Amino acid sequence: MNTTDFQPLQKLPLGQPLIELAEATSTNDVLRELAGQGAAEGTAVVAGLQTRGRGRQHRPWHSPPGLGLYLSVLLRPPWPASDSGALALLAGLAVATALQRLGVPGVTLKWPNDVLAGGKKICGVLIEPALRGDHIEHAVIGIGVNVRHGTAAFPPELRATATSCALAGVDCTLAQARVAVLAALEGAYRRALRDGPASLYAAWTAVSS
Repeated sequence: MNTTDFQPLQKLPLGQPLIELAEATSTNDVLRELAGQGAAEGTAVVAGLQTRGRGRQHRPWHSPPGLGLYLSVLLRPPWPASDSGALALLAGLAVATALQRLGVPGVTLKWPNDVLAGGKKICGVLIEPALRGDHIEHAVIGIGVNVRHGTAAFPPELRATATSCALAGVDCTLAQARVAVLAALEGAYRRALRDGPASLYAAWTAVSS
């Protein structure tokens, strides 16, 4: 069955509805609960700060208030479970595109889903799919972008390896970053629905470091 047959399932733009929270343990935690209650594809959660933000392999994601974009988006792709790994590529590609559109220089990707600017990490992605049998029931796409951080805003152990939009010379608001990321994610997702998840590997390679 061709995935293009399912493209009309995504009726609303990504980020509608948008749930804005002053604080969350993790935006992924909030959205996973909503997904289990039947939330529509495109539902997004954004928080001003996360008290237990995390990345891959449960590594903590530093989430200070007012400095970063802490965003989770719900997708329900009509793909087999074996293609769930492509969602990490989808998110990384979308964030890279958004940062390039915002003017961040030197944006590249590091396998599988780290986004770098000038060789330093500017974004992390956490994909949490829920599988039903051999298909993806839904996936929560967690995205953390360092937007307004100065060097002192990072823990000492991260200062040599992390960067932000501000440190890269780009002055943008958290709202501007959110709009750019959602728009890029929607565009990348629609293309992946049209062309199939395998198309993401070639696209990822084109911008990888």
